[in-house]
Amino acid sequence: MSIILKSDEINYIVYKYLTEMGLHHTAFSMFHESNLEAAAREYRYDIQPGHLVTLFEKGLLLTQIESHTYLVANAKAISERLSVV
Repeated sequence: MSIILKSDEINYIVYKYLTEMGLHHTAFSMFHESNLEAAAREYRYDIQPGHLVTLFEKGLLLTQIESHTYLVANAKAISERLSVV
C-alpha cells in the first residue's frame, strides 16, 4: 500500500492551515505564488479544518509505533541470543 501526495495537495493543506491560523497575508501570497486555483477546486471538500495538524499527529504516532516495534524486536532478538538454555 502506498500513499501518494501531490505537491499541490500539500501546498493546499498548508494554505488552509495558514488561513485557519489567521495568517491571511501569508496565505494569500502562497495561494497566488503556488497557483492553487485548480487545487482549491479539486480539494476543497476533501481537506477539513485542522487537517495539517491531524496529519502531523498521525505521523508522530506512527513514528512512535515503528520505534517501539523496532525496540521490541531487537530486545527479543538479544534475549534469544543471551539465552542460558
